[in-house]
Amino acid sequence: MSRILQEIKKHNQTFEQYLVGKSVAIVGPASSVMYEKNGKEINDYDIIVRINRGYENIEDKKEYIGNRTDILYNS
Repeated sequence: MSRILQEIKKHNQTFEQYLVGKSVAIVGPASSVMYEKNGKEINDYDIIVRINRGYENIEDKKEYIGNRTDILYNS
């Protein structure tokens, strides 16, 4: 196995260990997340993943979308 593939495998194993047994909320930038005040429920998850930067000025919208980000994915 190439060195790069070995590093990817090691990273994937570390990431899996980080997630195992934890509750995960995935929050995207859809406007519908602003329909209900779910911020506390979102923040209660062990890990919060946001997609494409989520919403800017998250503190202003924390009642709706929470204010934590543990993992950020951009595409």
